[in-house]
Amino acid sequence: MQLSVNNATKKYGKKTVLDQVSIDFNQGNCYCILGVNGAGKSTLFNLLMQFIMADAGTITYDGHHFPVLPSAYKKRMGYLSEPLHLLEELSAEQYLQFIGKLYEVVPKILEERKEKIMHFLFEDYQEVLRKRMATLSSGMKKKVAFAGAILHSPEFLLLDEPFSTLDPISGKKLCNFLSSYLNEQRTIVFSSHNLEYLEALNPVIIILDESGIQYNASLADFTKNHSQSISQSLMEKLKINDSSTVMQWD
Repeated sequence: MQLSVNNATKKYGKKTVLDQVSIDFNQGNCYCILGVNGAGKSTLFNLLMQFIMADAGTITYDGHHFPVLPSAYKKRMGYLSEPLHLLEELSAEQYLQFIGKLYEVVPKILEERKEKIMHFLFEDYQEVLRKRMATLSSGMKKKVAFAGAILHSPEFLLLDEPFSTLDPISGKKLCNFLSSYLNEQRTIVFSSHNLEYLEALNPVIIILDESGIQYNASLADFTKNHSQSISQSLMEKLKINDSSTVMQWD
């Protein structure tokens, strides 16, 4: 699936969060959206999913603009939100069954995929499936929510802070899964403050700052052919001086 954002603007009251933003998300590629808190990353993701509408500009799906995104397209997309929006009164098993039915996954395939992804993410996955979502830790909730986002094998996978709250082992597993999941028919777009996983995923880097796109190029270009760290490159592109991150305390 090809998604294109064309001069999209979004305001909340007098504050302009996104100002004439244009991005092409090409099929078969992985993209990472970087930016400080409040830069508009989640707003962009909500626009892509059509949870909110742009005040100006358009978003096209395979070259088509839809005032209301058809369910056929929504079924081709998967979304992990931040913060998570879960049905916490359900068990993990009930939650995944609900998501599978929502996307009309054939029961046999749903069961196979559920077992496969949960076994991959959790050593004690059968016990986790029995637990109510409300009783799970933040990291466990994130992993169950991720499992729900990929149960229907979406072509366009949108992940808002997928690595937050995850322990290092779980983060590595998720990174490995995403690397294997990406193919010529699929697109992955994610935001992250955890820069340690970017080298393995090798995404196109897009920086949101001051309501617009400040950078859009390969990871190799971003790090000057890997001659500097990702964090150094990000500080440089955001024009943040190291001295501004240091404070003396009496």
